[in-house]
Amino acid sequence: MSYIPGDNLCICDLSGKKVLMSKTRKTWDGLRVYAPLWYPKHPQLSVRSIQEHMVVRDGRPRQADIFAHLPYGYGAFCLVSPNGTEWTFWVDEDGALIAANVLYGNPVPHIDMCSWRFTVDNDGALHLTQLFGIMTPQPWRLVSPGDVAYYLTVEADGAVIIAAA
Repeated sequence: MSYIPGDNLCICDLSGKKVLMSKTRKTWDGLRVYAPLWYPKHPQLSVRSIQEHMVVRDGRPRQADIFAHLPYGYGAFCLVSPNGTEWTFWVDEDGALIAANVLYGNPVPHIDMCSWRFTVDNDGALHLTQLFGIMTPQPWRLVSPGDVAYYLTVEADGAVIIAAA
């Protein structure tokens, strides 16, 4: 390196080499680097984001739970028939769906599961109505009072299958 009046020596922040100040450039993030090692600011670092207005439109409070708990197991559900009779459905230890004219929970006129609607008639018989096109069956987890887990699934043809989990 030859002497140049007024040109100081400095250390390159990337390579650590001693170079003349006139042979360096300053990067966008404030580093003093040897000219061949200089790099521009990446364009993605200057992209401005678009502010999103995340607002819940027509927000409503959470509805009351419709599932009953012990003594009928977790996942029991309560339906009310057209004449006002309240029915509780749960699965017993053998995997059978039981209906009783008792109230344990918050009864509702129907429960929608996947593309099916569960309703009950005045005699306590459970009925299924298809709401819209056939979808992939999704299991609904029910637990008997003895903590045995079962999955209730409605097949495409409307068959209700209760199988051990």
